[in-house]
Amino acid sequence: MTQLSQNNKQAATEINEQLLDTPTMTLASGAMTAHEKAEELQRIVGGLINVLDRENDLIIQKPLLNLQGLKEIATQKQALFEEYHQFISSIGSVKAMANEMSDNVKLRLKKLFKNYEDVAQINERRLTIAAQISSRILDAVSSAQADATSTLSYNQHGVIKRSATEPLGIRKEI
Repeated sequence: MTQLSQNNKQAATEINEQLLDTPTMTLASGAMTAHEKAEELQRIVGGLINVLDRENDLIIQKPLLNLQGLKEIATQKQALFEEYHQFISSIGSVKAMANEMSDNVKLRLKKLFKNYEDVAQINERRLTIAAQISSRILDAVSSAQADATSTLSYNQHGVIKRSATEPLGIRKEI
């Protein structure tokens, strides 16, 4: 699990716990009402779920044919994660925000965060598998290329050895 995904999963779990473990109170004065904060949080997390779902779909299709789509999704995902972190930072305390929300809103957000956690977990697994497959393909191509550009010969002791006829350079980057 990457550090970013660990941080995001931990943040989602903490927000879930704080949303349900806080009593409902009336809203103190502020720039955004509790309803507006909840709507904004739903918009951002809903957007993340949508992007992760689309990325999951592209990964199980033919990812090498969808590189542009995957790049666009990665850009959107990064922008939404940044927007999420800015929003959470701007509201100050999640617990204080949760204190201002009705139980129905808390429950709706809890379900949304649970959905996010599920989709993010699937996304992480698929990205890990795709990276491993890509790495294995590159290794196989590199090995095949090395075999194709080498010759077999005998050394002075009669042992077969392989020597490269030309240098090979493959850039292994995922």
